[in-house]
Amino acid sequence: MLTLLLVLSACFVVPLPRLGTLTGLRELKKRVSRSGTDREEAELRWAAALVGELRAGKQPVLAIVACHEDHPIAPRAVRACRLGADVSEALKQDAANTRSLLYSTAAVWEVAHSSGSSLADLLQKISEGQRKTLGVRRALHVELAGPRTTARLMSALPVLGLILGVMLGANPLSWLISSPVGIAVLLGGLSLNFFGYRWINKIVARVEDSL
Repeated sequence: MLTLLLVLSACFVVPLPRLGTLTGLRELKKRVSRSGTDREEAELRWAAALVGELRAGKQPVLAIVACHEDHPIAPRAVRACRLGADVSEALKQDAANTRSLLYSTAAVWEVAHSSGSSLADLLQKISEGQRKTLGVRRALHVELAGPRTTARLMSALPVLGLILGVMLGANPLSWLISSPVGIAVLLGGLSLNFFGYRWINKIVARVEDSL
């Protein structure tokens, strides 16, 4: 009976979505998320260094080349600067996605080149916006830890009820596995727990993906 109780505990406390291949996929997703955050921070440092070089009086092409030694995140742009190619297009190729700071830099590069606006001022403004967005995303990740913890706690409550019943001598497990009604209740409870946990995590994941 103790063995069965442990099995049931595993089913409730560690719901099926956390097992097997899905666990590996979730861990991979977390690593990708951390990698994306590291990339964003590297881009912010690169932009700050570029703004510093531009404020010091360097030409934009030379400023990008100078930043590459300490912040090697835009190799195609550096190559374009050295070859006299399209720097804006190279920055887009270096960007991880369209929300990347490098992609935004490509846009302000074109604006500054065509209008004569200060590239340093434009880049500083979009960098500040990107930094605020990153800060909001981090704060939201912290806030979303609450719902995840609540989901795990709610998954554990049925097990605690079973344990309490055993301690009081009611022996609910015997009824759950020895009668058709009990088996139906057990399977129904497991199913509701499974889908409830999945539902909460899906909502949290959707909010995270929308950022």
